Amino acid sequence: MPTPVFEFDLNPNTNAVMQDLAWDPWTWEVFCGQFTGGTISPQRQTAVLTRCAPPDDANQCNEISVMKLLDAGHGHMIGFQRSKSELWLWQNWTRWMPDGSRKFYLVRFRWRSRVAPYTWEDPPLDMQVMSSFHNDQTVVYAQLDPFGEYIAYRIGGGGYDRFELRTIGDVERGIDRVLHRAGPFPTTKDTAQAAGWADRYTVQGFATVGGRLWRYTGDGTGTNRSDPAALTEYDWKNGDEVARHNEPKDTGYLGPGTRWEPEGLTIARTAPEQIRVLWGVARGPTSNREFLIYSFAYWLKTS
Repeated sequence: MPTPVFEFDLNPNTNAVMQDLAWDPWTWEVFCGQFTGGTISPQRQTAVLTRCAPPDDANQCNEISVMKLLDAGHGHMIGFQRSKSELWLWQNWTRWMPDGSRKFYLVRFRWRSRVAPYTWEDPPLDMQVMSSFHNDQTVVYAQLDPFGEYIAYRIGGGGYDRFELRTIGDVERGIDRVLHRAGPFPTTKDTAQAAGWADRYTVQGFATVGGRLWRYTGDGTGTNRSDPAALTEYDWKNGDEVARHNEPKDTGYLGPGTRWEPEGLTIARTAPEQIRVLWGVARGPTSNREFLIYSFAYWLKTS
C-alpha cells in the first residue's frame, strides 16, 4: 500500500457522524454526507449534505452551505459527477408512502442550498430519477469513476452486496447493459462467517477506477473491533480480490470517547497523470467529533 497521508479535517456545522465524502478536483471543495432524525425517528432519517471550502492553513474544511433531504435516508455513498461545467450529486432516496411503506429511488440533482429541507414533493434543483434497473424495493447506490466514463452500482439486500459496472452514457439513456459484475460480498457478521470471512463485512464506502472496484469496510467498536478497517481492491473482469490494504488509519487515538469508525470513500483525479484515493475516519467523542480524511496517490501510466 502506498504511504497514507493526512489531508484535512471536515468541519460541517451539523453535529452528526460523517457518512461519506466526495471531493471536487476542480475547486478543491469537499462534500460531506451525514444524517439527522426524520419526521418519525428513528425509523426515518434526513440526509444532510454539506459543501465545505478547500482546506485552510489549519487543514480545516469549513462549511460553505448545506442541503437537507427530509426523510430521504442515511446521507452516505454520495455519487459525484462532473459533466463539463455541470455538477451533479447522486443519492439513493428513500420515499415514504402514505401507508408507511417505502420505495427506493436512485436520483441525481444539482447543488442549491437553502434553509428549508427539500422533500420528494419539493425536490432539489433539476432532480432526476435515474434508471437503477432494479425494482423500487431494492436499494441501489451509485459511484462514478473520476474520468467520467463508468458508473458502479452497489445493490444491497439479504446480508450481501453485489456490484455492477456500467457506462454513464448507458445509464443516462436508460440502456440496461452491465459490463461487469462483482460479488456477492457479505455485509453482516453472520453472512461473513457463513462465507468463511473473518472481517470486511461492515461496508462504509465503495468506488471504481481503472478496472478496479474498491470497498472500504470496518466497524467502530473501539480497540476491540471485530471488523478492522480495510480497503480492498477487486478486479472487475473476474471479481477476484487483487489487493487488501489493512488498517488504513490513524491507530494511535486514545483521547476522550475513543470512538473510531471508518466512514466514506472517494477517488478523484487530482492531476492529469494522478488519481488520489481518499477515505474518512470519524473519531472522538460525540460532542467534539473529528472527521479526518486520509489519502494516497496513484500515478497513471502515460505510455
